[in-house]
Amino acid sequence: MNPERIHHAWHSILNASIDGTYVTAKTVEAVCEDLQRSTACTLEQIGTSKQGRPVQALAIGDGTTVITIKGNAHADEPTGIITCIQLVRLLKDHPDWRPLLDRFRFCLVPTANPDGLARNQGWLSSSFSLEQYFRHVYRDLPQNDVEFGYPSDAAEIEGVRPENVACARFFDACAPIASHISLHSMVFTGGAWFLLSGSEDPGFVEPVITFLTSACRDISLPLHDEDRGGQRGFARIAPGFHTIPTVEGMQTFFKQSGNTALTSQFRLNSMQYNMRFNDARYTAVSELPYAYDSNLADMTATDLPRPDLERQRAEIQVEVLDELAKIIEETGDYASTEEGQFRLGYYREYLSYRRAGHASLTRDLDRFSHLKATTRDLHEVRLLLLRHRVYNVAAALQILQGNTSSDAQALRQSYEKLYQVRFDGMINTFQFTLLPVEAQVRLQLASILAGLLIASLDG
Repeated sequence: MNPERIHHAWHSILNASIDGTYVTAKTVEAVCEDLQRSTACTLEQIGTSKQGRPVQALAIGDGTTVITIKGNAHADEPTGIITCIQLVRLLKDHPDWRPLLDRFRFCLVPTANPDGLARNQGWLSSSFSLEQYFRHVYRDLPQNDVEFGYPSDAAEIEGVRPENVACARFFDACAPIASHISLHSMVFTGGAWFLLSGSEDPGFVEPVITFLTSACRDISLPLHDEDRGGQRGFARIAPGFHTIPTVEGMQTFFKQSGNTALTSQFRLNSMQYNMRFNDARYTAVSELPYAYDSNLADMTATDLPRPDLERQRAEIQVEVLDELAKIIEETGDYASTEEGQFRLGYYREYLSYRRAGHASLTRDLDRFSHLKATTRDLHEVRLLLLRHRVYNVAAALQILQGNTSSDAQALRQSYEKLYQVRFDGMINTFQFTLLPVEAQVRLQLASILAGLLIASLDG
């Protein structure tokens, strides 16, 4: 396919109307069924979630080049569902997108994590609000991570989440896959961030970098930049672009903590799975922020050695985790509802996970010995303290929810006041700009188009 068609498809949606309404666990089935009735796409239930919800897949297009797309692997990242739905509608209705159906076949899993989506219902019922997000957010721990949960071979089923088995079998049936795109989000960054894999030849992904950099410029969104030094698999390629994280990188990092049980919980991610088993030469992750601050991408070097900055990070982690432990102790006896009990157990497990991360960080400082901390690093560590102090109070409110006793209500009121003070302090310290859901969807569509571009150039 002529790459110009892909560029035309992108420019055609810069000013197009996009519905940025969140799709929830209560509405996703109806939306997918409506798509099937109104388009030429097929709808298939490919499996059932851990809690019995359907895992659905959509397919559209007559081409021989297969593109797989997955949304909402992480529970608190539902924008990818909207993007998958918008993509099907564009392919059906838009004159600059319909020709793509002749070359490509699009195989989509709008939500790979319907149970996690349901846990985030509290902040999805209206337009996006950072305050409501922090109050209600839920994110799976490593043992339930749907992105890092794929089987290492066809025979490995035991211990693998049913959602991952369903997605793996669906992707297997789609093979060979030309490009696989996993649609993700982040709460705070310095701008748009893309994670790429593919050929060892750096020139292979250069067209993607050029295309996505231009797309971000088109909507006036800066690129995120940082240097993780390869930790957990994140190696910097260019401003705004890193390599994908890997199971090997995750395991190597957490192995340093001595927590072998946690280390073993990380499995292949969907990118590695499709490269290993389904011939995907190119895979990518789009990480679009809910809110951004350009200071979080300022790579100006300071005089502070990076290891010193990482020690400060470790000290902050101890502080916020010790506070969370005290909050759990204070609120634990008031977890009287099913949801309150679930959150109490969750935060106990979360503490163990984060303490292992802290232990690993303190043993990984040599990685940064040659680096100076950047302005970005200083801002990010400052934000780390503020955001986790907000998360900690939100944890108390989640554990206390539903308990109507006078003692629980008095405790809840004190935490409500503290939550507002801490949230306002965080917001007033940083100059966050909310990225509208519609803009997130546009750039996720751009990430998909970049996958088409690389597939077209690759043969």
